[in-house]
Amino acid sequence: MSVPYNGVRDIKAAFLFSCFTGLRYSDLQRITLADLHKDTIGTYLDISMVKTKEKLKAYVPTVALSMVPERERTDNEPMFNLPKNDYANVCLRRWIESAQIDKTITFHLARHTAATLLLSSGLPLAVVSKQLGHLKISTTEIYAKIVDEAQVEAAKTMDNIIHV
Repeated sequence: MSVPYNGVRDIKAAFLFSCFTGLRYSDLQRITLADLHKDTIGTYLDISMVKTKEKLKAYVPTVALSMVPERERTDNEPMFNLPKNDYANVCLRRWIESAQIDKTITFHLARHTAATLLLSSGLPLAVVSKQLGHLKISTTEIYAKIVDEAQVEAAKTMDNIIHV
C-alpha cells in the first residue's frame, strides 16, 4: 500500500528520529517496523546500512519511537514516507525558516546532532561510534573534537564571567 506524500509531517518526524538515533537519511527511507526488535534491555533496529552495506544493531530511545507517524502500514513498509533527499532538505529548510531559525539545516546535520549529544553526555567514543555505524572510530573522533572545542569555549565564557 502506497501512502501519498503529505508534506513535511514525515520529514519532521524523520529528522527528529535521526537526531535521536543518528541514522542516515538513506536508512530512514528504508527502515520498517519489521526492522525493530526487542530484547531484555530495549528496542533496537537491526538493519544493513545503505551506504556501507554493513549490519547495524542500534538501540532506539523511546523518544525516537514516539516520532514514528501513526498510520496503517504493513510491517514491511517504510516507517517514514519520504521523498528523495534533495527535496526532503528543501522541505526541511522551509520548516526551519517558518520557525524563524537562520541556519542551514540538512538531514545530515541530524546525524551530527546525535553524535554531539551522545558525546556531550559522556558516552564513550566507542559506544557512539557503534550507534552511528561508523566503520572506523577515527570517523567518530571528529565529533569528539567538536565537543572538546565547546568545552574550551565554556571555560573561556566562565573566565569572562568571573573576569580573571
